[in-house]
Amino acid sequence: MKRPVVTLLCTMMAAALLAGCGPDSDATPATPESVPAATGENAPAAGPSGTEAPAEQKPALRPLTQGADHAYYTFGQGQGEDGMHLILYAIDYDKQQAAPVCTKAGCSHDTPDCEAWLPDQNYRTIGSDGQEVFTLCTVVGSDDAYLESASLSGGGVQTLATLPAREGQVFDWTLGAADDEQVCLGAVHYDAVIGPGKPMIPAVAVVSRADGTVQLYDAPDEAAASRPDGATVGTTFAGAEGRSLYFLVSLHSQSSSTQSGCELWAFDVDSTQWHRVSGFEGGIANAGTEYYVVTRSARPGQGKNVIHVDETEGSIRTVDVTTGEETLLCTGLPAAPGEYDSYDVTRLQNWYAVVVSQRDITTQQSENQWFLVPAEGGDPVAVELYQYSDAKGSQPVKLIDECDGVFYCQYDITNEPYTGVGKDGVAGTFDNYHIVYGLLSVEDALASRPAYTQVFVG
Repeated sequence: MKRPVVTLLCTMMAAALLAGCGPDSDATPATPESVPAATGENAPAAGPSGTEAPAEQKPALRPLTQGADHAYYTFGQGQGEDGMHLILYAIDYDKQQAAPVCTKAGCSHDTPDCEAWLPDQNYRTIGSDGQEVFTLCTVVGSDDAYLESASLSGGGVQTLATLPAREGQVFDWTLGAADDEQVCLGAVHYDAVIGPGKPMIPAVAVVSRADGTVQLYDAPDEAAASRPDGATVGTTFAGAEGRSLYFLVSLHSQSSSTQSGCELWAFDVDSTQWHRVSGFEGGIANAGTEYYVVTRSARPGQGKNVIHVDETEGSIRTVDVTTGEETLLCTGLPAAPGEYDSYDVTRLQNWYAVVVSQRDITTQQSENQWFLVPAEGGDPVAVELYQYSDAKGSQPVKLIDECDGVFYCQYDITNEPYTGVGKDGVAGTFDNYHIVYGLLSVEDALASRPAYTQVFVG
């Protein structure tokens, strides 16, 4: 039985772009229903029509990631007459500076007519295709969310679509990819009351740029339902490539929170068909220390954002989502088989950053080692650059993005204490921490040289 498909107005969050592929012969089509658009007027479904060009003639969808071209997009705090607000910022690699995404000459960036102005403190995520910046806003204290866009050529922030809450369901939206006619989102939704037999359901949403309507296509039951042995399912959006979007579906045994196996599912935007990537085995031999995961990535992952980690073996393999084929990325990482040990992996433009954490639960001390691994595979290179060290251990520098041989990173935490009155009405001195971000060349990182160029303070 196919899971019913509905149409919603929606928004999205940031994600990595992976490699696309055509549907298998057993692909499952999805047919959406129509609901009112953001304006409240009924609008026709924005699915493929007989007059559209075949899928193979359409250009690939453009990824929506925080890193695009020679910039990385983020948020900064602003102070206006009505209080605190957010400002869209671009970290410019060429100019080595941060600046609001605003084209107005002489703008002070502290009034609502600034093109980078976001008028509230609601939670947002951000992504860009190099032509526009998109933000997903989740309204604090409610299930409401909406999608905003801002052209890099000017014009300010506009609301593109609104996502009304669906009773009894929780939605997690992810920024996917866009073309000139639509914006594609990855989504996962599940019952608000979590329990046995209530899996996380993969879905794809297609937002019309013309009128803000959203087509939501649920995956078929076999991609989401609980399995015969009582296993439950967790789902992560794994990105998009070409005209397809991908999901990593994790299986968990009923008596354990660790993975017992994985599947890859794909959705073709033009045919609106789902299919399982048949070449992906997804088997796990060492439950608890072996697993598949979608890495963090600020730029398109070239099909290699899904990785296969074996912490006992000290190895990482990359997964081509279009074929399911695995390729050895590296061995020789420190083994981390303990219950409180972990690997943390970030996919960069030409490297993977791997932080290996080993924690002694008795002493509460931890040892964090971090490495750079070439994206094409090779030996891990140990790096000794840290934000700070204390009695409990050291915190490695956090690599966030990479562009043409330069990393954007979080490299320091500063404290500027101030004197004031606390919530209890008592005057005193209070901590005021700031996160410091900067640029660091790949050459300096590999040599563990802290030659940072500060560009942003959060």
